[in-house]
Amino acid sequence: MPSNRGNKTSAERQYQRHIIDNFLINKHGFIETNCKKDYNVKYALDKTTLFNFLENSSKQNKESLKYLKTTFDDYQDEIMKEIDKEIRNVGIVEFLRKDFTIKNRKLQFYFSKPNHNLNPETLKDFKTNIWSVMEEIEYDGRKSTDLGIFINGFPIMLIELKCNFSNQTVNDAIEQWQNRNENEKIFRERTMVFFAIDSNEIAMTNKLKSYQTSFLPFNKKWNQPNAEFFWDSFIDKSNLAKILDDYVFAEKNKDGSYTMIFPRFHQWDCVEKIEKDILNKTQHHHYLCVHSAGSGKTKTMCWLARNLSYLNKNNKPVFNYVIIVTDRNVVDRQLGNALDQLAGSLNKDGDKIKFKHVFSADELSNALKFNTPVIVSTIQKFSYIENVLKKHSDLNFAIIIDEAHSSTGGQYQENINNSLSTKEKEFNDLAFSEKDFQASLNTKNITFFAFTASPKDKTIEMFGIDKPDGGKKEFHEYTTEQAISEGVILDITKNIYVKKSLPLIIKKINDDPLLNTLPTKRKIEAIIDNDEKSIEPQTTIDLKMFFDKTYNLLDRNGKAMIVCSSIENAILRYNEIIKQLKRDYGNKICKVLIAFSGSKKIDNKEYTEDSINNIKSSIEDEFDKQDYKILVCANKFQTGFDQKKLCSLFIHKKMKGVNLYQTFQRINRKYEMVSSNAQIIIKKQSDDLLVLDWKNNFDVIKKALNLYYTSPYLKTEFDEKILVDKYKDVINFNFFDLIDLDNFVIKYANQNHFYSKTVTEICVLAFELKKYITKFLTLENIEVKKKLKYACSIFYQKYMYANNIKKMNENDEQYKMFIFLKFFLKSLTWESVNTPIIDVMDIKNAIYIDEVKHVDIVGVVKCDGVKKDVSKSNELKEGNKNFKPLQQIIIEIMEKYWSSVKPVEQKNLIDKLSEILEKYNNDIETKDIARTVNYDKFHEWISDKIHKDIVREDINQLSDNSGALDELINKFADQLYKKEKT
Repeated sequence: MPSNRGNKTSAERQYQRHIIDNFLINKHGFIETNCKKDYNVKYALDKTTLFNFLENSSKQNKESLKYLKTTFDDYQDEIMKEIDKEIRNVGIVEFLRKDFTIKNRKLQFYFSKPNHNLNPETLKDFKTNIWSVMEEIEYDGRKSTDLGIFINGFPIMLIELKCNFSNQTVNDAIEQWQNRNENEKIFRERTMVFFAIDSNEIAMTNKLKSYQTSFLPFNKKWNQPNAEFFWDSFIDKSNLAKILDDYVFAEKNKDGSYTMIFPRFHQWDCVEKIEKDILNKTQHHHYLCVHSAGSGKTKTMCWLARNLSYLNKNNKPVFNYVIIVTDRNVVDRQLGNALDQLAGSLNKDGDKIKFKHVFSADELSNALKFNTPVIVSTIQKFSYIENVLKKHSDLNFAIIIDEAHSSTGGQYQENINNSLSTKEKEFNDLAFSEKDFQASLNTKNITFFAFTASPKDKTIEMFGIDKPDGGKKEFHEYTTEQAISEGVILDITKNIYVKKSLPLIIKKINDDPLLNTLPTKRKIEAIIDNDEKSIEPQTTIDLKMFFDKTYNLLDRNGKAMIVCSSIENAILRYNEIIKQLKRDYGNKICKVLIAFSGSKKIDNKEYTEDSINNIKSSIEDEFDKQDYKILVCANKFQTGFDQKKLCSLFIHKKMKGVNLYQTFQRINRKYEMVSSNAQIIIKKQSDDLLVLDWKNNFDVIKKALNLYYTSPYLKTEFDEKILVDKYKDVINFNFFDLIDLDNFVIKYANQNHFYSKTVTEICVLAFELKKYITKFLTLENIEVKKKLKYACSIFYQKYMYANNIKKMNENDEQYKMFIFLKFFLKSLTWESVNTPIIDVMDIKNAIYIDEVKHVDIVGVVKCDGVKKDVSKSNELKEGNKNFKPLQQIIIEIMEKYWSSVKPVEQKNLIDKLSEILEKYNNDIETKDIARTVNYDKFHEWISDKIHKDIVREDINQLSDNSGALDELINKFADQLYKKEKT
């Protein structure tokens, strides 16, 4: 393409000059240089500005330049030649961040902005940097780029600028970049980021790769297009210097090459807003960042950790140590890799970034001893190193929590709280109380930075900031809605299929024993899940859909995940998949992996993940290979697993809310590749995705996806007054003696590792606990036992929730009751209320599954984009804790599976269905198809059409009505087909 200089329209030239004159020069103080006069194409440098900087910057630069002038005949060419060699060797970022030596003379080509004002010379040096703009940069003598941003003569940012008034948009700029020769020196070795910009939208890429170049959005307000912020505020010299100092780094690719990483707008915006808020705030608070899948959350956390480790206020560090904590091993490795690569870049002081991935107390001690500012650990590892941190209450800690929705409860977090709290503990037990680490929210030396795509109500209450109208919300957001709209992730809602298994359950024993309803139902449902009559046909359908819709995707690289209800269920499904693959798909290359923790014995045979898979590398690495297409999971890889070639999910597990949402997100990552037999790009599209859910209905799925489509908020905060009422509910039974509770807490506090002991061991140590267990079991009134245990459970849960939000008084009666109930409730089960005639574990011998039918539902889940309130009621539901005869339990299960339509709704539903059928009865296309195809094809076609209309009309309940819908469709298809054939 010839130079654009003469091809630009008048509007385009005016727009470009408007940007340069009004923003870059007049507002931000850039100087303008000229390509023809100042730019050296051979070395891709602004030669004039480069040597102007060396002549007028530091004393060292001036003296070195003076010496080199007398050493070389053409000193400028020699210096540029040596610069060129060094940049090819270390990359532009590291080159600018360090000293460079020529003939034993040091030169520095960029001065970083200092973190503090203790050394006036560093600030003086920083001000000698020359920021410049150049238009129409000719990179091979014939072609040019619209704008370039230079620092001291180095072109670090290139921009293709389009004017919407000339009928050109950001997409034209992207296409222009994709047609560039990426091997040109200015593109390959100099530039950190390439922008495509029109007056509304901005896109960026870190690396040109011809037609394979992918761009990411760089918009401030994604739903209010306006690119003026880029010129007005973002492209400020101070911002660009900070990005160069603290953000940009070279990321190593799998093939050994490197890609320059430049932050996306929301990543930069998040870190910068947090820093600014910390420096300006007058009150201590915490930070909740709701960032969608595909947002680059791992890099955002790493940039935040790096910047917090250098953050100074009043010339003093704000934080002594930054600790990144995750509860997911996969993300733990991702964080380690990202920090490794950040550590590979020099920081602004010319030193390697110091961080330590700690696995033990000794390693943590060394990290603190040698002042390692950034520490990375999983929660599981953190629990072993807490004692090391207990003695450092004089230090300030920043704790960055990954996936805060799942990291806000449990014993591991309790240990972190105990480790870092400034308050001296009255007791020395490793697990002094049930407090999660969020219970230290009011501790002034700890600041939490919580990241999640799906915050629970408790997460928002603990980490959120106050809303002006009451309640709490996130500090920063990058929502799923925005990520989908900007094309960062795929839309999973287009191809969601729901299938219902309709089992026929028969009681095969003569007796009708009285059983605990809830656990019995769970056990029966597990029996249904693991029965061959369920697994075999479900596997047949799963595999057919996989090979029909997924197998050939991405040049036969498409992959599927099968999510199972239990380890046993996963092993049984894995075995059935292997059997059917060999029997029905022998010519297909399709290997299968299984993922679960621990071991499982089935029919006296012990199974482990390793014994089944028999692989040498990790599951993640093996599954990335082309041969492996299916991964069967039981409670693993449902979160944090970033396999971009995953296209389909087959769900055999009941889930809701955040768990269901997180599982669905496994397949929404974008992926593209070059075809193996042709030089074309194959891209994973939203239409390629497939979800087949056997367990969760459309309402559950829609609710989960809608809840986290935008950032949820908390409207109603927890009312602590409810604790008083719930405590009174327990006390009013006159069952506990408070003196006994005092004695128990004293023993609890003084006994090392008390928490790790079994209830039996604790009973030996604490007579008070054993006494009350016996007292409860000997109560004769069953209703009193139920109500007492329920009251204890409600108080315990409410206290634990309150304890997460606010530091509770550890000396009051409520706290002592809480500690006692922790162990008391663990010793009881609802079976202790009444002894059933038959044990729940023997249900398998009392029933059998006669047959299992299947009902199809297909549809689209639409997300409305309205922010949801996740506040929960201050009251808990009692749930199902009664006893019923086995036959009655079976009937209730059958009714749940087979019928969901209430009589009062039936007339309206049938009327809507009648309208649908009448439409096809008079439809010309339907009649033509009936006359031209065989019955099977016609039945399949009309059934698919009717089901889609049912979903569209929001009358999905019909599909749950005991197969009646299928029978109706069959009759309708028969009549219509026969009528048209005759």
